[in-house]
Amino acid sequence: MSNSNELIEIGFSPAQLSLLRTSVEAYREMMSSATSADRDALGHAWADAEVAACDVLLQTQLKDITPHTPLGGNEPPSQSDGAQGSPLREPTIAFLAMLNQADSVTVNQQLLQHWETSDVVANDGNQVVRFSWYSEGVNFAVTLTEDGIANGRWHNGFFICVDSEGDTLEIQLAKHTAITPTSGA
Repeated sequence: MSNSNELIEIGFSPAQLSLLRTSVEAYREMMSSATSADRDALGHAWADAEVAACDVLLQTQLKDITPHTPLGGNEPPSQSDGAQGSPLREPTIAFLAMLNQADSVTVNQQLLQHWETSDVVANDGNQVVRFSWYSEGVNFAVTLTEDGIANGRWHNGFFICVDSEGDTLEIQLAKHTAITPTSGA
């Protein structure tokens, strides 16, 4: 039986470490936001502890890791790298992983609980997310490409990116928690 305090060695590639740092930074940004649903649901003390944990990681184990940098411009990924080494792949997979954990998504202030995703293939025009909704008798839809996600950024708890038509979107991912009466009620 192993000791719970026993150290385990795990190997990471530089690209994986870069993605990990970028994910920790994005999570920190989301938890720091005054409009974070998790902050509202679980309390400021909890969210502040999460931010502090991110700060410790970023200032210690991840200190010397270069954050992931999205592609500049509309330059296609290098064909010699293949899909595994594409700069599009890592941020897109990281965003899709966070989206997969979300209970709901707000797209430009429209609350959604359902969306569709597809596989990441390291192609800038590949549409990997489709958000759709019905409002006042009209169907609406927006799609995100790998390039749009890779060039997006987190700001105050929102993911800012462009959709497949070049329109800017503000996307917020939310986790829901149950609302229960206080003890003794």
